[in-house]
Amino acid sequence: TPEQRAEMKAHPHESADILGPLERIHPGITRMVSSHHECWDGSGYPEGLEAEEIPLGARLIAVADVFDALTQPRSYRGPMAPEEVLRRIHEGAGTQFDPAVVRLLDRPEIRAYWKEIARGGCLEEQSAGEEDGGSGGKVDGVTAAAPAPRGSRAGDEG
Repeated sequence: TPEQRAEMKAHPHESADILGPLERIHPGITRMVSSHHECWDGSGYPEGLEAEEIPLGARLIAVADVFDALTQPRSYRGPMAPEEVLRRIHEGAGTQFDPAVVRLLDRPEIRAYWKEIARGGCLEEQSAGEEDGGSGGKVDGVTAAAPAPRGSRAGDEG
């Protein structure tokens, strides 16, 4: 709904507010966090920044945020396979994501870390699900979600 979308779009500023007290020891952290939904082509939010206007840290967080969102289970879908998520991130290079940041994912040692992160997150979800009586996320045989509709961006799910 439009109300849910507005609430979702507020989270970058809310996150920056939470981290505000750290700004004096980590200068730039609030701008970095509040800008992580900006897109390389200027179509993001909240400011509509583009390319190098977006803090480098925010460009890194953007890729990590989408990777995490898509490789972890949600109540309405299972986790996507890491290779599928990496493919989608590559498709967003130059529009949603900084192409230089995306190219870093091509390094085998970096790619291996991302896959381990996805597996670790699924294990955490599974443990949490077992603690509360649920089934948790799948770890082996990761369930791939349906392809994103044309015109949607990787990770546009809230």
